[in-house]
Amino acid sequence: MAAAFYQTHTTTGAKTPWNGDWQLDHFTVTIAAIIVSGAATYSVEYTLDDLNDTSVTPRWLTFDEAPVGTTATKVIQLNNPVLWVRINIAVITGTVEFKIIQGMRQR
Repeated sequence: MAAAFYQTHTTTGAKTPWNGDWQLDHFTVTIAAIIVSGAATYSVEYTLDDLNDTSVTPRWLTFDEAPVGTTATKVIQLNNPVLWVRINIAVITGTVEFKIIQGMRQR
């Protein structure tokens, strides 16, 4: 089933990740990191590892559209599956919203 995910942040750190439905035959996701007030430096990261498997050490990779050091609002469009997505905030003096929506093909 398609899933929406919304977070609001005022502190630094790697935030709780979103788990997409990577098994959909038509994987489409829109990710938005929105600087609402103040300033922020962040990255948007993903992993192909299963965070529910304790025997796996997840390897987090950054999206080219929002690498380490990003300081502006960004939107990322995905057409290829990933397992988990998160925002990692290095510096923040205001508020950042992190939103993800996943679509699914109608049958």
